[in-house]
Amino acid sequence: MPRQVGQNFNELFGYKYAAGNPQPTSGISPVGVDLLRHLLTFNHFDRPTAEEALAHPFLTGFHNPEDEPTLDSLVDEHQNACYNVEKWKSIIWELIQRFEEPVVDADDDNDDMDTDSQNIP
Repeated sequence: MPRQVGQNFNELFGYKYAAGNPQPTSGISPVGVDLLRHLLTFNHFDRPTAEEALAHPFLTGFHNPEDEPTLDSLVDEHQNACYNVEKWKSIIWELIQRFEEPVVDADDDNDDMDTDSQNIP
């Protein structure tokens, strides 16, 4: 895929933003525009990770490293393996056999799962 030319934010968002203007138009600060420029980079390898984005100065007031969820790295021993179809079937069947359904706390009041309020039968 050929490399794409960067977009002009002034044209893209339909407003005029003068880089030297201390009062940005449309309510977006220069720091916010900088964050957008990084997040909207066409090549996904050039975009910041979630951790890098949260460390951006625009999000300083919203980011609390002590309150961020973390997850240990998952290791998939079969990620780069080249198996024949029968071996893959065997691996998948073994994973199915070892699967344990997660335990759900019945007392958990999860409003996101309330189907009555969404008129879902």
